[in-house]
Amino acid sequence: MSNQEKTINVTPTGDILVIREGVAPDVFQYNGFKYTADSTPALISLVQSKSVKEHCVIAYTENGFQAILNDQVFDRKQDRITYGFKKSQQYKEWQQILESGFVFNQKQFIDFLRRREPDEIIHVESLIAAIQNFKYVTNVSGDFTFDDRNNYTFAFKVGDAEGTVRLPQFIYADIEIYNESDFVQKMELELEVQKPKSEGERLLFALTCPKLPRYQKEAVKYEIDKVKTELDGYLIVAGSI
Repeated sequence: MSNQEKTINVTPTGDILVIREGVAPDVFQYNGFKYTADSTPALISLVQSKSVKEHCVIAYTENGFQAILNDQVFDRKQDRITYGFKKSQQYKEWQQILESGFVFNQKQFIDFLRRREPDEIIHVESLIAAIQNFKYVTNVSGDFTFDDRNNYTFAFKVGDAEGTVRLPQFIYADIEIYNESDFVQKMELELEVQKPKSEGERLLFALTCPKLPRYQKEAVKYEIDKVKTELDGYLIVAGSI
């Protein structure tokens, strides 16, 4: 018998025999609603509007939240909400500096500072002005010194002209790590001035954030505390569900 042939045995029970051939539709299977939040406020709103409070379970880790909207459902998959902590647009603009550091030349550094929002960097105008003072220096001979106010003092000599430029060793920026968080932290950034290694080279400016893990920990704590406050009376546990 070929693969295309079939044998059907039929026992008739009347004068008419009807044979229908086809594929029966799949039985509908409800997979539960799956909501994905993009911020802590969105998670809170979804829980408040979609859950059965006395049967809702919310769990959190350092990476985000999960919620079962009604854990009394047994005959189908349960409705869930997930929120994996999402970085803010502002954080994304700072991300390379914060996470791995970045070395700017003079123009790159000035352009970056000018693109910041008002009051995002403390004393940004004086910082830009100090960096611009290097614009006329082509052949530099001089030295760095540090004073007790956490500043770089850079003495230079161009021909017969001498001068000094002072730059801070630390820059402070107000940054919101997570999307729609409203938790803005004053982050300390270390500014390292890299001396030219030969005549004709320019100064380079390296920005790093050694304290980033501390800021991230505080941001996670804020999000968790916010959920606990806004969803008071709900079952909220540490862990995964």
